Amino acid sequence: MTYDGRRVPGCYASGQEGEHIVEAFWRFDAGAWTSRSYNSVYGAVSTFPVPVDPKAHHLELWFQARDSKHCRDFDSLGGHNYVFGLE
Repeated sequence: MTYDGRRVPGCYASGQEGEHIVEAFWRFDAGAWTSRSYNSVYGAVSTFPVPVDPKAHHLELWFQARDSKHCRDFDSLGGHNYVFGLE
């Protein structure tokens, strides 16, 4: 998966673009959530593996940004999460 941390801009202070932690959450077929974090100060875009269960029919995911000042921002389709069908 490749994710651009600039999609969750709410925690950027003026002049501090890219200085927050982005955490991706995903699950298959409403199973257990898995997550992966990266520090966007080292680059806004991160690529990381998401192993897909070959029997899975749906992928659900959402993203969160947080910073050292307790700011939180979400990329979650308005709280509904992104859901994709798998073939």
